[in-house]
Amino acid sequence: MRVPDRHRADASYRRSARSDVPLLVLVVVLMLLAMLAGCSAGATDVDERAALLDGVVFLTLSERPGASMDALFEGTVVLDDAGCLRLAALAPSGSGSGSGSGSGSADAGPTVLWPHGFDIRLSIEGLEILDATAAGTFVARVNDRVSIPGGEVDSLHDGIPMTTADRAAALDRCPGRYWVVGEA
Repeated sequence: MRVPDRHRADASYRRSARSDVPLLVLVVVLMLLAMLAGCSAGATDVDERAALLDGVVFLTLSERPGASMDALFEGTVVLDDAGCLRLAALAPSGSGSGSGSGSGSADAGPTVLWPHGFDIRLSIEGLEILDATAAGTFVARVNDRVSIPGGEVDSLHDGIPMTTADRAAALDRCPGRYWVVGEA
């Protein structure tokens, strides 16, 4: 009966394990490169998304008003060239597109003043308005059809509670009329 040479078997195992090390290193390096490439592409997407949000003038009331208007707007929320969220009426059947889309001029639809506690985010579906006071409840998406309670004002009078920064942004980038969103 022949007994295998233990030293010869151990040496053979060590030799095969050593030959697998370069392959393992190569696999790990390739995986790291793939992850880095994915991260850099993701960073670009994040940067582009952050830049888009930075360009949006999202105006909110600085506090809840004592009273609110009770008209109802039906149409779409659009993002104009100046970054303002404006309301565009639905076009009557058979006519062209509604007013306000893509326009930064004072004759565009009214700029929206969202209630205190509202926020905006960018999702896969687009810009979304959320009610942060209600655990981030989805309210509307830019370019979707909406029904928004509230009322229109011709100017930002002192009775409209806004921060100094929001008021300045509204007057500078979003001149014209304003829709003050009321209680739903």
